[in-house]
Amino acid sequence: MANKYPDAAASWKELLLNPYADKKLLAYAERFAMENTCPAEIVFGTSGWRGEIGSDFTFNNVRIVIPAIDFKREPFLKLPN
Repeated sequence: MANKYPDAAASWKELLLNPYADKKLLAYAERFAMENTCPAEIVFGTSGWRGEIGSDFTFNNVRIVIPAIDFKREPFLKLPN
């Protein structure tokens, strides 16, 4: 599995071209999402985090974003109801 796709973008590109060709493509993207520790620009749009799973949306980036969201959320928890 390691050499078939160099990165998540390559597996997503093939998956989008033919979604029924290889059902294991999502497993490649999942592996990249779990193992990719490269920093990525995190972009939020009107529907939330914009990015490609395995390239931008990774477990490492989620670990970075969660404390920041919690930090920004904390003052609102102290507001009176």
